[in-house]
Amino acid sequence: ITYTTDDGARLGNEGTLTINFNNIDVLNPESVSHTRNNTDEIDLDIAVSENDLCASCANLRIATAPSHGTATPADSDGDGINDSFNYTVADGAHAPRLVTFTYTTDDATAPAMVTLNFAVTYDSLENDGHSGNPILVLRTGTDAVSRQFDVLANDECGVNNCAGLALVGSETGVALNSAGDGFVYSVADGDSHNGGILNFDYTTDDTASGGEATVYYKVRAPDVLTADTGTITRVGTGAASTTVNVIANDTCPDACPVSGIRVVDEPAVGTLTESNGTFTFAFAAGDPVVSTVTFTYISDAALDPATVTITATTSDTDTLTADTGSLNRPGGNRAVSTTINVISNDRCTGGCT
Repeated sequence: ITYTTDDGARLGNEGTLTINFNNIDVLNPESVSHTRNNTDEIDLDIAVSENDLCASCANLRIATAPSHGTATPADSDGDGINDSFNYTVADGAHAPRLVTFTYTTDDATAPAMVTLNFAVTYDSLENDGHSGNPILVLRTGTDAVSRQFDVLANDECGVNNCAGLALVGSETGVALNSAGDGFVYSVADGDSHNGGILNFDYTTDDTASGGEATVYYKVRAPDVLTADTGTITRVGTGAASTTVNVIANDTCPDACPVSGIRVVDEPAVGTLTESNGTFTFAFAAGDPVVSTVTFTYISDAALDPATVTITATTSDTDTLTADTGSLNRPGGNRAVSTTINVISNDRCTGGCT
């Protein structure tokens, strides 16, 4: 573009404006829905360039691969230019309900995301618990008890959302819940029920080939958790830790579990970690000085929590720890030196000085 002004024209002066156009591709998000017969093979052609503003869309390629399955560039119209993606999942392989991947081109301003939404035709039902680790129904003596089984939580429901959930046969004390999306086990006060590991089967209207799943459960007395104590000694406001095995004094119908243990009320100061029935309590450096620390815990096999009380004592005596160092001295009598920070590993009231 050339331009001038009134005075410039009289003098014959002109200016030139040059505009350079950069070829860019503007890629837009794409969403695809697909219904899969549970674990059947998926083979989808996804046309992406129809939704993009392309200068050339050259070198169409994956930017971020899908978490499940495989997406590869494809030439849908046979003109030698990739303009789509072929997405595949092998027969029998798992694919979640939502899969995403991103793609780009040589001249793209930013990658675009492809969102794949999958539904399955049939309901795929999974067992709950198993014979070696049944779901616990905790009952004290012959007290009334009611226990919900959320059986659909680990099932994959098809397009009809696990409609027609029902028992296969019958099981004493077990019935469909009022919402129709699970089962409830209930026994009245004073009624008896067989012990041991029990089970019932259930199904839905849309299971493939009449599929069923089994719920394994066991009715038993709850674990009785007993209060625990511990001690901890720290220097001033320094760091310190102690451990308490909380299940050692508990009373359990079966072996006391070392999993499913959790804190109900956290301590007011310090931190807690748990592993296999043992809690580690720790003061961090600078935590306030307290005389006792308490917290409560419970397990999946107990109805009532127990309290742990840790008695904390504070020492005003500095605790010094042995130190080591090294010194390299060449042959002869050359003078050499080294430094050792001896207080870095000591515990001192008010700081080591």
